[in-house]
Amino acid sequence: MTNDEFQNLSEDIEDIISEIRELEGNLGDSYVRIVVNAIETPDGTILKSRSRHDFVSHEDSVDGKTYSADGGLSYLKRSGTNYIERSLFEIDKHSEIRKQFEWGSRGKWILLKDLEDEHLINILKDIYEDKITLPAVQVIQSFLNEFYWRRSLLVD
Repeated sequence: MTNDEFQNLSEDIEDIISEIRELEGNLGDSYVRIVVNAIETPDGTILKSRSRHDFVSHEDSVDGKTYSADGGLSYLKRSGTNYIERSLFEIDKHSEIRKQFEWGSRGKWILLKDLEDEHLINILKDIYEDKITLPAVQVIQSFLNEFYWRRSLLVD
């Protein structure tokens, strides 16, 4: 991808993000979007809820209790009391988000940091060209931040 193509695509994606934020209206200064909805149970199992009604649970081998996470990028809902919160929000450092945020479908998930450049660019192009259902604004922003990160244009 040439520098001009890179500049044009990043500007187009920034415009989409701005339009979405305008459509959302004023959600208040304290509203922060979820990027990763996850907990870690005492036995080290990571539970990630990837979509609004993606209820995931696990019976822990250390304490025998059942833990769960639900809500995807819409809300955080938990059961259990001895878990470690591993969720990330749009205000967190991209260096952390890229290690936990996953993209995928049909049961195959890839960490943002592990997406090939071409795949990342194709996702951004597909978002711009409206070839895929528009993901949540924080997802689009994470892809764009990764795009910048790889070109050393984003520093935490």
